[in-house]
Amino acid sequence: MNENTSLKRGTLLLIFLAITLSVPAEEMDGTVGFLEKMEMNLSCPDSSLVTYRAITCLSREQGDSLFRVHRFFCMKDTGCNLLLIASSPDAIKGSGVLKKGDEWWLYNNRIKTFFIAAGTDRIDSTALSCLDFLPAHYSSWYAIESREPFAEGPDQFTLITLRAKTKTAPFAVLRVRVAEPELLPMREECYDHENHLVRTRWLRKWERNDQWYIPTEIVVVRGENPDIKTLLFPEKIVKSPLPDYIFTRSFLEFLGY
Repeated sequence: MNENTSLKRGTLLLIFLAITLSVPAEEMDGTVGFLEKMEMNLSCPDSSLVTYRAITCLSREQGDSLFRVHRFFCMKDTGCNLLLIASSPDAIKGSGVLKKGDEWWLYNNRIKTFFIAAGTDRIDSTALSCLDFLPAHYSSWYAIESREPFAEGPDQFTLITLRAKTKTAPFAVLRVRVAEPELLPMREECYDHENHLVRTRWLRKWERNDQWYIPTEIVVVRGENPDIKTLLFPEKIVKSPLPDYIFTRSFLEFLGY
């Protein structure tokens, strides 16, 4: 082997190493952009008002419970703002949840009091949490640990396992069945740090709405009490600019009267 040949091979090796080191490992196995594409498909308007109807199946003795909530949502450069206000049942009418930046507040209209809250807090007697009313943040909170094909009867999915990469992630591990090519999550299993199943969420039906997809039927089951499940249906969607004063504690109190 002459000196010129050795020099060329050494140069090629350095170029290969430079390219390899500059590309994240996720991109090399084709997973970079997967979570971001999921979020793009699921992104909602920067400002909107949605009315939801939730039915919680309690037990044969208790029957079903109807819960109706109005969601005000606005995306800002500093993060997303969210206000939820319940209009039924009467026992919680006027109560709600406020998210402003990183702060969460729960308002109890019966005693006219605010409490510090968290996104994972359960909403009244439902199986829902506040996070069920926010856009997906898969790429911000999680990294892909594995990705493999999965079949359930005739249906084909991609099964991805996501592990939390930040302390703000609501769950330690997510296992998500994704329908391709649209990259729509169809089922999510949420686990804590001790690998206990916290809850399962099915997103059974999707509809295309302008440039994004919206789930038209969501079912949530809590891990600690699988007998209680909540069905969530969006009833009305209004895209409209929302003023900043909507996302304040004083406005939530005003709606409660």
